[in-house]
Amino acid sequence: MIRSNVFWGYLFGLSFIAFSSLLALYFFKFQFGGYDLSPIIDLSWRLRNGEIPGRDFISTFPPIIILLLKIDMFGQSSWFDLVFLNILAILLIYVLLGVFQEISDSLLLYGFLLPLVLCVPLVFTNHIWHSSLSQYLAIVFMVGIYSCLYNPNNLKYFLLFISSILIITAKQNIAVPFVLISILYVLLSNNINKSIIVLTVLFGAIFGIALLNYVFSIPSYSMIYSYYAVLGRGIPTKEMFYQILSGGSVFPLIFSVASLILLLGVKLDKNMLSMEYRPYFLFCALAAIIPILTDWDSKINNAPLLLFVLAYLFYSPVIGIYKEHCIYGRSLIFDYGIILLFIIIYLLSVLGGYSRERMKNVGPFYENLSQIEVRGGYFNGLLTGNKFVGILKEIEITRSRFLTNRIFFGPRIEFGYLLTKVRSPNGLPLWWHPGTSYSTEDEDVVLMNFINNDFDILFFAKLDRTRMPIKILNFIESNYHQLNNYRYVDVYIRNSTE
Repeated sequence: MIRSNVFWGYLFGLSFIAFSSLLALYFFKFQFGGYDLSPIIDLSWRLRNGEIPGRDFISTFPPIIILLLKIDMFGQSSWFDLVFLNILAILLIYVLLGVFQEISDSLLLYGFLLPLVLCVPLVFTNHIWHSSLSQYLAIVFMVGIYSCLYNPNNLKYFLLFISSILIITAKQNIAVPFVLISILYVLLSNNINKSIIVLTVLFGAIFGIALLNYVFSIPSYSMIYSYYAVLGRGIPTKEMFYQILSGGSVFPLIFSVASLILLLGVKLDKNMLSMEYRPYFLFCALAAIIPILTDWDSKINNAPLLLFVLAYLFYSPVIGIYKEHCIYGRSLIFDYGIILLFIIIYLLSVLGGYSRERMKNVGPFYENLSQIEVRGGYFNGLLTGNKFVGILKEIEITRSRFLTNRIFFGPRIEFGYLLTKVRSPNGLPLWWHPGTSYSTEDEDVVLMNFINNDFDILFFAKLDRTRMPIKILNFIESNYHQLNNYRYVDVYIRNSTE
């Protein structure tokens, strides 16, 4: 029966991921979201040119993004590569989790709930994004810790070593909390293998840092900076709470998860903490709330981690609270309620992907009518409106007029470096958001790097200077003048340029 569950679980799970992938590829054809996608496109272009994060430019992206984009360095780059890389990451995570027998023996957990949770960001955001990728790595790490606590063997220790390498490449507000919680819990447990588990995690993390430094030439100080630069993000700001209260895709997720927890409370009994390793997942559930509160991101992208922890608490074949009567016994109403809530969150993600909610929020290119198909080049096949097509054309026209390579592209149009085949500038962040893309204490350094690049031409989307430092804007006003006759972009040239 177990082997049958493994087979049917794999088959259904892979089929579900394939279905979600087709949806993602279809949704991705429509519109463009500048604030998310432009920095990733620029980072991909920089890596192709041999630039190194931390040395040639400021980067606070977690290394997992860099690792995946390295795969995309071969062959002709395309707009749709960003979806294919996301699909590849999900498949690898799904297979890796399937190696842990405790998961794959559960048809409901591994065959349905897990692929559904993994595919929520895929159908909503579509492209690779560090929030959702980091969530996946934390899931693998948690399961690795639990498997070595409960049923260790050499394969499990090796997989925990691999997952420890991976977790160190995750986003800062996921990597640190989950590594610290896991080590602390293991040390406080009575498990006879706890020293081996802790050493495996520590050696894996250290090896991961060394590997990034040696193979990908990512300096260790660059990783340290990526933690330091976003240190202020560890505490939610008032602005973040206002963003949460503004609604959008947030309220459905909060409602669904709150309902889920309410159902858990209804079923809570004295056996909730009776299993030795249940508290570990409860602590992880609390840690999973951190990125929901501190990310400038759609909260649906932060859903997989919390949903998986709750699903594991419910239906793990070993520690699950309701494993003994899942679907087949006295808790049918509860079981179907949980499944329905997970399905609702997935369907909300599909609806958000279909309506391009993510692209609306990170604009400024979204247009209700997306009837123009881009032909040729990096964005071949993209269906968009007059605004984005107009930006592409005016960049091309201006580039042919001014042959200089000292060009700057402003917020949300950083993709211009790849389109014009111009080398990206040195010493600048990948996007503009002090405290996120670079440390707020480095504003003067960024200003000097901007000046030292000695740009001849500056491109901005029309009236868009989003989150650029006022000191840089003042420097532009004093040293550049704007060209007229542009409808979709603002173009500035140096005062000494004719």
